[in-house]
Formats: sequence, structure tokens, C-alpha cells
Amino acid sequence: MSRHTLLAIVSVLLILVFSLGIYLYKYANANLAEIKQDTQSEQNLAKQEPNAQNTWLNKLATTSKKEYVLPVNEIYIEYARPLKTKTKTAYQLIVDKNDAYSLFCITQTLRSIEVDFTLVKDGVKSQIFLNTNDSALLQSVITKLGNFDIKTSVKEVKI
Repeated sequence: MSRHTLLAIVSVLLILVFSLGIYLYKYANANLAEIKQDTQSEQNLAKQEPNAQNTWLNKLATTSKKEYVLPVNEIYIEYARPLKTKTKTAYQLIVDKNDAYSLFCITQTLRSIEVDFTLVKDGVKSQIFLNTNDSALLQSVITKLGNFDIKTSVKEVKI
């Protein structure tokens, strides 16, 4: 009995594989016919176009090959011109205290003097940059902050 079932299963599988092969062959031929029709219609359009010689694709096709091939994917080009970047000078206000009250006093003092400043909070520390070149103004900032018992100094920074 097992011999007859094995023969039946094998014959069903062969019939299934054979029918799928025929179906795939017909499907492939149907798509080839559509592709042939599309290419024929494109060729007819190309023949009808009077300015076929002036299209960018034809110009690209007629360009000659270069005699050399670059051995790399990336090319770095260096210009011998000097860079015209200006380095600005700013001053960093170095503060001995970094608590909330000291920062409040510093910002209020800098706003009252009307100096252009930037406060950068870097984790626990805060960095204060002053955008001025006036040494008298810097000295007045240091003295006014000394009234609040905040010891400061100024360091020149290139930006």
C-alpha cells in the first residue's frame, strides 16, 4: 500500500511541476511580445523626430573615450589661493564662582554696561565671552563684579 501512495505522490508532483513550467513559459513569451511592441513604438518615435541629431543623448553617445582612467573614486583638489578668513578677537571672562546667584549678577551687570556677550553653559561650568576690544570697558566689568564679591579675570580668545 505504501508503494502505491508513494507512486501517486510522485506522479502528482511531476504533473504540478510540468504544468507550472508551461505556465511560466507562456507568461515569459507574453511579456516578450509586450516588450517588442514597446521598443518598436520607441523606434518609430525616434525616426519621426526631426532634431534627433541635436539631442543631449546623441551628443553623449558621440563623445570620445578618454585615454586615461583615474585609479581612485575620490579626488581632492587643493587651491593655492590664500584663505580670506578673518580671525576675531574676543575676551573670555573667567569667574571664580559658578553658582546661580553669581551668574545672575554677571548677566545683569553685563546688560547694564551694554556689552555684547555670550553665555555658554557647558555642563557644570559656564563660559562667558565678551565681544569688545575696549580695555576700559573690560576693566569696568571686572570692578563692578568685584562689588558683588565675584573675582574675575579676562583672557583673550581667538575665534
